[in-house]
Amino acid sequence: MNGPALSAGAEASVRQLIANGKHKAAVETAKEIHKAQATAASEALLVDAYAGRIQSLIDRNLAGEAKALLELVRERYPSAWERLNGRNGSAGIGAGRQNKKPIEEMYFLYPEKLYERACALDPHFESFSQWMERAKCGRAGQAAKVAEAWHKIRPMDIEPILLLMEEKEKRNAFQTSLQYLAKAERIDSVHPAVRRARLRLLAGSALRHLQQKKPHLAEQKLAEMGTLPQSQQGDRPAYLAALRYMVCAVRGAGDGAAAHRAEVERVLGSKAAAALLIFGVAHASKQGTREEPPPIAMLGKTERAALPEAVIRVIELAKDMQTVQPVPGDWLTEMAKQFPRSSPSLNVGQLQTLAEAGLYAERFELAYAVSAAGLRWRISTRFSAACASTCTCWSELHALRAIC
Repeated sequence: MNGPALSAGAEASVRQLIANGKHKAAVETAKEIHKAQATAASEALLVDAYAGRIQSLIDRNLAGEAKALLELVRERYPSAWERLNGRNGSAGIGAGRQNKKPIEEMYFLYPEKLYERACALDPHFESFSQWMERAKCGRAGQAAKVAEAWHKIRPMDIEPILLLMEEKEKRNAFQTSLQYLAKAERIDSVHPAVRRARLRLLAGSALRHLQQKKPHLAEQKLAEMGTLPQSQQGDRPAYLAALRYMVCAVRGAGDGAAAHRAEVERVLGSKAAAALLIFGVAHASKQGTREEPPPIAMLGKTERAALPEAVIRVIELAKDMQTVQPVPGDWLTEMAKQFPRSSPSLNVGQLQTLAEAGLYAERFELAYAVSAAGLRWRISTRFSAACASTCTCWSELHALRAIC
């Protein structure tokens, strides 16, 4: 907000009303001034008038009303967050009345402040846990702040370390995330979340280096991944081979890339699955233009028939590594055609993976077919809920088509 400065007379009239304890009148006058001028200065004056009104309610033991008004003001006026927290000098609740409490002493109106004080006075695990659960339902970043406070006071508790590790991972700060993981490993190396994390974080770090076109650093992370026992479990060797393929592709090492592609095909037992996985890794490392999967017309009859199982296998591997696996549209269309023949051989988890892939890609025909098969088998409650959601989406889509 821009505009002329407040006139000395207008500001003085509001300040005098605040000083005389006529807070309601001060608010009404300040509102009229702000309505006419709509400047940063008029907003600041109005917030100061509200601060005096809030303090007067507290003085009359009307804490509930004070809290409601405070929340309203903080939501409506951006500057209120700073001014009502006492960061802009002496303006605010105690204006003109020296014996009044500053805004910082209104902590009892805010549960997060109560938790903070309680944990500082009595830093038990249970207290921090309750504070953390509340913070997870609050503003973005609040849980991380609680975790930092928790970790500072109780450095041997693993819970805040794991949360901070995951927060840094979400922001692609893999080096910092790995540092938190190292702390967690020193505390409890057999914790399930700790054991799963190192391979995933190293893979994320390698992808990040590929995004930055630093294949030599990605190769270092791959070497470390290769030493982990969990990297040899299930289809994970295929993911490592796909990453090595991308390192060679970025470097322009054609012979090495061909050897690693062959290894992906060997582990997955399918050229189509290998092409899709490499496409997903290329997409995650922002090298997607290098690796497009073949058009569906280039796949043989046998490969088409096995497409649902191949795609499910790759999506589950990507989910295990916590990356997004894109699937080309013509592949999804072919999967919908092949699904009726392959559905009897699929288990519950595979059906759910396939249904979620259809929903994610907005291929409701596929999702509906998979969901219908699941409902016929009367399988898990969770999957039934997904089926119901799919049926609703499909019904709405048909309704829209009918209207159009």
